[in-house]
Amino acid sequence: MATPLPFPGLSALLASYAKLFKSRQSYPLADGGDRPTITAIIPALNEERTIPYALSSLAIQTVTPDRIIVVDDGSTDDTATITRELDDELDVSIEVWQHDEPMGKTVGVKEVARSVETDTLFVLDADTFLEADDYLERVLVPHIESDVASSFGIAYPTETASKREFHDDFSSDLLPAESITRTHIEDDLDAAESRSGPLGYFRSNAPVVQYRNVSYHVEQRFFGDGFFRLFDSGLFPVGCAVMYDRAKLVSVFDDYEESLGNDLTNSEDIFIGFAFCDRGWKNVQVEDTYMRSDIPGLKRTFKQNYLWGSGFLQSAYYFKGLTTRYRKRKRETETEPNGSDGNRAEPESVDTETQSEPESVDTETQSEPESVDTETQFEFDMDVKETDSGSESDTPDESDSPDSPAVTEDADRLVSAESNTDTDEATVDGETERADSSSSDDDAASVQPPLGRAITARLIDGLYPTTILVFLVLSYFGVIGLEIVGFLVLWELTLYTVLVIATRSKRVHFARNFVPFVLIRTMMMPVLTYTYLRVATDVVTGNRNWRK
Repeated sequence: MATPLPFPGLSALLASYAKLFKSRQSYPLADGGDRPTITAIIPALNEERTIPYALSSLAIQTVTPDRIIVVDDGSTDDTATITRELDDELDVSIEVWQHDEPMGKTVGVKEVARSVETDTLFVLDADTFLEADDYLERVLVPHIESDVASSFGIAYPTETASKREFHDDFSSDLLPAESITRTHIEDDLDAAESRSGPLGYFRSNAPVVQYRNVSYHVEQRFFGDGFFRLFDSGLFPVGCAVMYDRAKLVSVFDDYEESLGNDLTNSEDIFIGFAFCDRGWKNVQVEDTYMRSDIPGLKRTFKQNYLWGSGFLQSAYYFKGLTTRYRKRKRETETEPNGSDGNRAEPESVDTETQSEPESVDTETQSEPESVDTETQFEFDMDVKETDSGSESDTPDESDSPDSPAVTEDADRLVSAESNTDTDEATVDGETERADSSSSDDDAASVQPPLGRAITARLIDGLYPTTILVFLVLSYFGVIGLEIVGFLVLWELTLYTVLVIATRSKRVHFARNFVPFVLIRTMMMPVLTYTYLRVATDVVTGNRNWRK
């Protein structure tokens, strides 16, 4: 979901500027009218404990999906049984698609995306539930614009109190007393609420939940909101509850099928988000609707942070054109007779048989880091006036990258927008209208924001733990004073405190979580150093066998 442990330096400058001087595009609910159709998919592997919350939260939505499909990825517990029971008990129809053995989330999402015909595809993790009953309604609104590829709300960790509140308010009314599913929910809640005292505090995973409470809050409310204000798009969606434009998602899957197959880096959500941005499409964060996602224990949190961090680095490497886009660019509108711009190349195939197998890591999560330019990066005249949706080209824009799995040079298709004129703000002729689900290639924005500034800033900020380590070694040999290391650590913690306060909401709540946050964050610092070294080694040795 987020870059693990970014030092709030360059990224904080960008986000602070945006929070102070840029307004946020809003997506108010529309009155009446036709809405895009929705298929909801829940990929699940041994999720009997959490899937009742996920399915119940779909059943209570003010806008219910046209289809709900649970892809049981070879579960050995009661996931499929509970799902079928919920099909009978909830006021929604639930389909179960089953794999005989685990094949991964990406496979299930691809199967459903290519099989259904709805306008949108809502992907909900089985360990996540929608806290707001209008979540789908809210995240559907941005899709009235044809250049929106994904939309998502704000994620917070699942806590026992939030599950109890959801059950008391919603699922207890939906499920009969004799329901097997209801028994699962109440047994789970009773077990969680029975843990008390210092031992219960640690057994309940409370320290990690508190750590994630602060990191998620700062990541989404400060960095995510700031980047969205600057660029009208996030770098990637929060992958546990995302509304995708189905046609755009399928186009990304199709374009990288030959070169990468199902191995879309260590975090497919980050890769997909980068691919959308590379084509000029938007990842929209909707700030007033919420989800709750289960948090793994401390041991798996190390693996989770590695997956997120490496997934970001790998995506930044694949999409070099996006990573180095420090100025606004606009697409040329001339196309070949067949609708292409003539610059597409054959995908670079990745031999997954001969490359070395990466170290085994947990498969349940994902992340994001980044990099920066020198002179052009902090030109803060980066307003991109909202363009009316739709593109004058028949194909989505794809940035250059010699090592990109499926795309090549875009220099002939992209020209730098003049930065010394008032044309910094650009518009596109024509009225905004939702693109037909079969023609997503027409939706790439004609003016593309300089997202490389955000990516590069985060890549540099991610070197903070390594910098601390190097300074500690230098201080040991007397090259620098230990007080310099102490100053850097104090500076970062002070900035995080300021960021929590600056976000205005839940200040007291996050103040209580701050001590566990600092302790676990410190424990996680070596993970990012390892992540950078691991991905750098892969790049040097030519290993592209990147998968969850």
